[in-house]
Amino acid sequence: QECTCKNHALMQHEVEFCEVSVVDLNSEIEAIESGLLEAGVTLTKFCFLAKISVSTWTRWRSGVVAPNFSTWSRVEATYEDMGGARSKDVSQVHSISQSEGAT
Repeated sequence: QECTCKNHALMQHEVEFCEVSVVDLNSEIEAIESGLLEAGVTLTKFCFLAKISVSTWTRWRSGVVAPNFSTWSRVEATYEDMGGARSKDVSQVHSISQSEGAT
């Protein structure tokens, strides 16, 4: 599979870096999905909070495209704001969504 990230297109890094990133991305996606499942948080709810579409998440998971740094940083921050989603305290998710909805 060929890398489609902007940095690779601009030849700003080696292909090996991209391949490692894709592997890391897949493991991160699996870890987040596992944490959401444990916490009883739907992927739809998580994507809403992270301000991405579920179809975008699905394309990342399938390797069709990769997120840019800014978007992935927002996804990671959302997951961490939820306590890594491992606390099983979904009330924390509700308070985040209410504050996000106010903006």
